Amino acid sequence: MLGALALGAATCAPARRVLPPPGAAAPVAGPVHRVLFIHGYRGETWYWDRFWLAALRFLPANCEAYIVTGLPGLMGATAEEGPEEPLAALEGWLAAQAIPYENLHLVAHSMGGLLARRFVTAHPGAVRQVFLLGTPSGGVNMLGALNPGGWCTPAGISTFNAANPPDPQVQWYVLAGNRFQDGSGGALTEPYPNDGVVSVTSVLEFVRLCGDSVAVDWAAMPLTHPTWNWGENLLESKRSITWVLERLRADLEAAPAAPAASETPAAP
Repeated sequence: MLGALALGAATCAPARRVLPPPGAAAPVAGPVHRVLFIHGYRGETWYWDRFWLAALRFLPANCEAYIVTGLPGLMGATAEEGPEEPLAALEGWLAAQAIPYENLHLVAHSMGGLLARRFVTAHPGAVRQVFLLGTPSGGVNMLGALNPGGWCTPAGISTFNAANPPDPQVQWYVLAGNRFQDGSGGALTEPYPNDGVVSVTSVLEFVRLCGDSVAVDWAAMPLTHPTWNWGENLLESKRSITWVLERLRADLEAAPAAPAASETPAAP
């Protein structure tokens, strides 16, 4: 049984490409687990290309990985109601792919992490793990130019955080970048240290929200925001990919064997 990578658009059935044998990653007992890669602001799904896609073959063979497409480019940054439009788009994408609301693992970059948090709140019990990579849980000053005082700025993020607290049934992972990127406007508007767009303080705000009652694993590494996922260089890519994949595999290999539930998605 080989791993599958689905890159289907939201309006069509998933187009799957069988990856090479997963090598050291042997199949594990139990139902299929699905890893969803969620992009951030500007909708650049190519962030998950290159090194990430090559690394997916090392996941257990009963794991499917998908790059989520069809999400709004601004990820709800200018909306007063928060990421409700991206949430509806994600739910529609899951329905189009016939992906059930169970055994999901979300790997989300930047504002995609805020969408992931909103999804967990809307669908309790559907998600096992969430990886927040450079996610501004404390808001981003730069987005104030689009929506002053909006929900994803430091002035407005507290309302979102209160409505979407960390779910203790989910295993949370937070990764912050602290390598300043020269020439980035965000690097000048955000507190230092930052990754060129989002400050370490903003990313680690989620850790503070977890407190002592919710398990969270976090780290800060020399990474820049725009190059989190495919890498300005191979070393930078290796850091983030290794950190995520080690934790994905540990959870998948520890998952109890259980019969798979219905493959029909629950109604959003």
